[in-house]
Amino acid sequence: MAKLTVFEIHTLREGTWKIDSIFDDRELAVMEGERLGRNQRFELVRVVEETFDEETERVGTHTIYRSAREQQQTDTTDTKESPSPEVLEALRRNRLSASRTPPPPEVLEELHRRRLSSTRTPPKKSMVKQFLGRAILLAAIMGIALGLVYILNSIF
Repeated sequence: MAKLTVFEIHTLREGTWKIDSIFDDRELAVMEGERLGRNQRFELVRVVEETFDEETERVGTHTIYRSAREQQQTDTTDTKESPSPEVLEALRRNRLSASRTPPPPEVLEELHRRRLSSTRTPPKKSMVKQFLGRAILLAAIMGIALGLVYILNSIF
């Protein structure tokens, strides 16, 4: 099988990292990460690429985008200072959960479905099939309406 890749946008708000959204397209994820990074609602924003190899059942993660504020913080902070304990704990939890548990089957199925749908276009119905379908529907509605009229006339 192939490797499955998802791009997660992680946001830091009030000292807590959360997964904001998940994408299967790298460019879209980075664009959304940049947009959220300019937003004052979040302290920091990251886009993380996660790959899952179905054969070996291994998960790999690496950060592909960091918000400008995070880059400024890492540039201006002293290398001897360590991140806050909350940030370290959030990163540790994220790293542990990413390395031990593969994505849920629903995510894998959705990724597989999207990949299949993106490589080929669905067949279009011909105009004859569309016309016949609508004609049959119209005939059924007319039949029901005429039946009701007949029943109401026989009652009254």
